[in-house]
Amino acid sequence: NAVGDEGAALLCGTLKENHSLKSLDLGRNEIGLAGMKAIADLLQQNKSLEDLSLAGNAVGNEGAALLCGALKANRSLKALNLGYSQIGLAGVRAIADLLQQSKTLEGLSLYNNAVCEEGAALLCDTLKTNRSLKKLNLGRNDIGLAGMKAIADLLQQNKSLEDLSLYGNAVGDEG
Repeated sequence: NAVGDEGAALLCGTLKENHSLKSLDLGRNEIGLAGMKAIADLLQQNKSLEDLSLAGNAVGNEGAALLCGALKANRSLKALNLGYSQIGLAGVRAIADLLQQSKTLEGLSLYNNAVCEEGAALLCDTLKTNRSLKKLNLGRNDIGLAGMKAIADLLQQNKSLEDLSLYGNAVGDEG
């Protein structure tokens, strides 16, 4: 059974008043842009949610931008899973913008999206100054050799990142 956009909106409306829920997994629930709007609205108001998984939904670039805009005002979320969520370069730009400002987000999963080399370089540039992110999953994102070079440069400068997953990126022996 899929929650869908309507179910997400109903749930998010209720959770605006909830002050105890710490973790919410809405993965693989056929939630699209309308549901992302409701989730973004929740993130602007909820002060208890620390872990959110939206993996396997149709977040897309526009949904990622909505979520990131809302998270700029959120001070509680520590972990965000956007794996397999149809996010491309435009969505990665919104995420990089969020990471420039975030002081609370500690874990971010973007596995199996379309981050690509340019997106990886953009994230790496941002993470050179971010001190909160400790865990990053960029698996299966076509990062390539140029992206790996940006990641290698990042790892020389960023001292807060503790866990980095890069599985399934075709980089060859040189990467």
